[in-house]
Amino acid sequence: MVLHGSPSRVVNKYAAVLRSLPHDSLYEYDLDARMLRRLDLSWLRDTEDVTYVSYGRVAVVEEPPGGGIRVLDVSEAGGGRQLDFIPTTNSRTSANGNEGLSYDPRSGAFIVAQEKGPKRIISVRPTANGGGGWSTLVNGDESFSGLGDLSAVEFVPQLDQLFVLSQESSRLLRTTMDGRVLQQMSVVGSQPEGLAFSPDGVTLFVVSEVSALRPRKHSLTGLNCSSHAQRAAAARI
Repeated sequence: MVLHGSPSRVVNKYAAVLRSLPHDSLYEYDLDARMLRRLDLSWLRDTEDVTYVSYGRVAVVEEPPGGGIRVLDVSEAGGGRQLDFIPTTNSRTSANGNEGLSYDPRSGAFIVAQEKGPKRIISVRPTANGGGGWSTLVNGDESFSGLGDLSAVEFVPQLDQLFVLSQESSRLLRTTMDGRVLQQMSVVGSQPEGLAFSPDGVTLFVVSEVSALRPRKHSLTGLNCSSHAQRAAAARI
């Protein structure tokens, strides 16, 4: 899931939710859960997450071996066409592959959560020859041993921290970049699969695999995810 704001307004413009069934598609909603459009991505391979890159551009991650990160033009004119492909060569299987995706706008690196076998969070950087070099940021089997899997990751530049979601454990962790857990909370709803912060950093959205869009709010005490915000609230879509 990805949220972003209109460049001319402070308010949120839309939420984009990636769904893999029956065919990979990118759905655009406003924040009142009204669907605005659908982009056909059926040519992709088992996409699992989507992240905001820049205005009119998002990236999606494919789970199985041989897949990678694809940067898409989602402007009205672009219609979802591919702009770039970064291969992800971390060892994985089709059943336990790359699940979560986030982006570091400062370095241009993508942050990927591998579900299990092993659980880990990696950094993927595009290379000059069209490849993708990767390195492990967090050994999840060690740092997140209490989690059954990793289903999503969200990098927050203002904090230089990660938010890590587990579907199997219904848990949300706030961690340092090397995996030290700072805070954790339970997540309501079935099959939590995606994370996104609102542009002002005040609201965290958790999206599940179910298709109903029904916000629920929870308190995340002690967080400041925006340089201007002194509070944070969580919502489930």
